[in-house]
Amino acid sequence: MKKDEEPNEEQDAKQSADPKEKSKREPKPDTTAIAAELENLVTVAFAAINDRNWPYLLSPESHIAPFVSMGASGMRPSANSHAKMIADFQALVEDYPDYRLHIVSMSTQVYENVSAAEVFANCEVTGGPGVPVGMSRKTVSCFEFQRIDGVWMAVRDTTIPGGGEDRGGFGGEMDMGMG
Repeated sequence: MKKDEEPNEEQDAKQSADPKEKSKREPKPDTTAIAAELENLVTVAFAAINDRNWPYLLSPESHIAPFVSMGASGMRPSANSHAKMIADFQALVEDYPDYRLHIVSMSTQVYENVSAAEVFANCEVTGGPGVPVGMSRKTVSCFEFQRIDGVWMAVRDTTIPGGGEDRGGFGGEMDMGMG
């Protein structure tokens, strides 16, 4: 506003309704703290599976949405509810009592609108189907979280075989037969 201009209420109202102006005034949420919170939820859930702490996993404390979906992997069937997901894990560990999940590393993406996030966990699984004693199977799990009524809830788990160290490119050196 120039020195000789008078304040304009209409202009002020437009500026306050402008999302760009609004975002300049509001502090940005600490996505690092959100990522740490979500990674902790995944870590605690994995520990509960390893400890067979089914009451915790079935409780609201677990932050697993009632409608969570879990895609089938080489070790477990798909599930479309919290109760089915836990029942499937219970059946899995009944058949494979040595089944354990070990998190090797995690990374988290919190989306700009801060109502959704994804936690990627590189894991080693022991004691499951097709995993001989003394061996482990590498997996990558993507846990999708949404903020529901102000609470972070896991809404989807997708797990695929593979993972481990990031060696860049195609998973390491490749001999293209050109040398």
